[in-house]
Amino acid sequence: MTLHSNTEPGGKPTNEDYLIARRHPSASDTLICLLADGQGGQSNGALAARTACESAWIHALHRPAHSLFEDGTWPDILQQADHETSLTGGFTTLIALAVTKDFVAGASSGDSKVFFKHRSRSDLHEWTAHQHKNPPVGSQSADFVPFMCHAVGGGRILMLSDGAWKYCGYDALTQSFDLSASSVPDHLRNAILSRSGPTLPDDFSIITVDID
Repeated sequence: MTLHSNTEPGGKPTNEDYLIARRHPSASDTLICLLADGQGGQSNGALAARTACESAWIHALHRPAHSLFEDGTWPDILQQADHETSLTGGFTTLIALAVTKDFVAGASSGDSKVFFKHRSRSDLHEWTAHQHKNPPVGSQSADFVPFMCHAVGGGRILMLSDGAWKYCGYDALTQSFDLSASSVPDHLRNAILSRSGPTLPDDFSIITVDID
């Protein structure tokens, strides 16, 4: 499995997105990916996003790696992150997932998204399709909707903040599954700029996981 990530501000100095994409330190066959999009227009969105990701990372590492693929684990971890994020006074979205070459499990709240395309099929799956946008993470009332995929069998996972998926267009999104991981950010950024003008309209964050 290989990881590639990118995050950058959209049209302003401060990036209110935050992401973590790393191998589990005690299980090298397991990746942990976290992405948060701090709520703009209110104070402490960037701090809320960072706190949510870092809290979820720490709580995930306090559990055996295999437990990250059990029912209820990620909603429980993210509820703890919701509580700790509430101390910042800000709000955010939050997606978390653990990945091995055969299995994915995670949970989400908000409007960032996770897509998957199997390497031998043409259909695109959105694992976050049933998530709830509100209440936001940081309210202590966020509702985290879990998702799982057994026997992944090779393909690409794409995690995107709404500043990426909302503005790039569906064609550009689907084309990104056929490109090298390192070229996906440039491809989606150029697609957005061709539609929106000279600057990104929102913070722009992507995590790509390629499963052999």
